[in-house]
Amino acid sequence: MIHKAFRWANIGAAAGLIVLFFAVNYSGKAELPSVVAIIVVFFALLNQFLYNQLQKANAKSPQRFVTAFTGTIAIKLFAAMGVALATILLDKPHKLELAVSILVIYSAFTLVLIRHVVKQIQT
Repeated sequence: MIHKAFRWANIGAAAGLIVLFFAVNYSGKAELPSVVAIIVVFFALLNQFLYNQLQKANAKSPQRFVTAFTGTIAIKLFAAMGVALATILLDKPHKLELAVSILVIYSAFTLVLIRHVVKQIQT
C-alpha cells in the first residue's frame, strides 16, 4: 500500500538524518546543536501531515490536488524559513551549521514527499 510505503520512507529519512546528525557530531569536524534533531522530528511530522492532506485532496478532484500540492510545498518552504530564522536568531554562533542542516532536512523530506506523490499519480 502506498500510504505504508510513504510512512516507512518518511521514517527512514528521519532516521537517516538523525544518524547523520550523530555522525557529524562525533566526527569532531563540526558541532551541530541538539535542536537539529528536534527539527528533523518536526519536519517528519509535518511531511506526514502534508501527505495526508494531499491524499484527501487527490480523492476529491485533480484540480484540488494541484492546488493542495502547490500549497504543501509553500507551507514546507515557509516552515523551513521560519525555523531557520528562529534558530539562527537564537543560536548565532552556529548559524552556518543550522542553515546548512535545515537545508539538508528540507531537501530530504521534500524529495521523499515528491517521490511518493509522483509515484501515486502515475499509478
